Amino acid sequence: MKYTSLFVLLMGALSGCDQVAVEDDLDRLNIELDFGLFPENRENDLNDPYVAGTEVRFRVVGADETRGWTFVSEQPEVMEFVSFDDDEGVFAASGAGVAHIRLLNEDGDCEEEFDVEVAEAARISVVSNAILESGVGAAAGIDMSEETLRVIVGGEATFRTRYYDASGRELRGRNVIDARGMDAGTDMSVLNSFSSWLRLTPSEPGLSTVQLSIAGRDVTTLTVEGVDAESIAGLELQGDEAGALPGDWMMVRAVGITGDDHEVFGVEPRWTVSGTSIGTGDLYSYRFDPSQEHSVVATFDLEEGSVDSTRTLRGAPGSSRSSSSIGCSAAGDGAGVLAFALGALGLVFVRRRR
Repeated sequence: MKYTSLFVLLMGALSGCDQVAVEDDLDRLNIELDFGLFPENRENDLNDPYVAGTEVRFRVVGADETRGWTFVSEQPEVMEFVSFDDDEGVFAASGAGVAHIRLLNEDGDCEEEFDVEVAEAARISVVSNAILESGVGAAAGIDMSEETLRVIVGGEATFRTRYYDASGRELRGRNVIDARGMDAGTDMSVLNSFSSWLRLTPSEPGLSTVQLSIAGRDVTTLTVEGVDAESIAGLELQGDEAGALPGDWMMVRAVGITGDDHEVFGVEPRWTVSGTSIGTGDLYSYRFDPSQEHSVVATFDLEEGSVDSTRTLRGAPGSSRSSSSIGCSAAGDGAGVLAFALGALGLVFVRRRR
């Protein structure tokens, strides 16, 4: 048995077996370290189940030349093949089910084949990007879709949305949500490809609804309240240094509070650090250092007067920014703090393979 296994491995290496594989475009940020010491044993990198209504691109890896190649879907009602160009096949996830897909070369021979699943979304979860950025430990499990989302009138608040089927499985897709209702819009997820982003920008106070739909089918209805700035009675600076180590990036979130003790999103105060004005935003980041301290003051201006909050933090002075700017923050929970590390470290993400 050992000799047989070794023979199979040797023959596979000599024949180029397992050198062609397929990966989808929903996990492109993953980084792998490959020093070229051994031939790569390629495996398909797929992130299904996909949400019905999304576009999926399958890229061929490990092939020297793909001219004349194409994909074939045996269940186009589930995954419909659209086009093949520049090593990529474009598919439309059309309906629920399992599709068998084959990759054919210019001679019509099958280079690879695989199954993918598509499911319809039964629920869309919503969570504030400000909460995600502030590094709240349970943020990944927070769903605010059944809460009243209070947003400052004239401001902007960004929320991450994710989609689940009737059994609770998270579905993968990009830029699939449409929002209808009060001053709402959506943005493509820049880095985290398992979600879309919802922007709420109320222009007047009061309650309204926002309907979230996928592929023309209504899935979730949100209740949104526009809150007048004069209703802001105070500011809270939320953040915890417990367990922090020297050099850790920390985040403080400024939260607007109404007179009846409701949190309001989109409140972006101006920040003063050790007496120096540094800008506006609802987030303040700094590097933890128990050997030094600095004070921060967040001030939100009203038509008459202002509300403010002060904290003393351990570390060097930092910077402020808005959680509505999703750029690198879209990478995931607390990603704003981690963005500094991504550029400096050879970070390896583990991908699900099959």
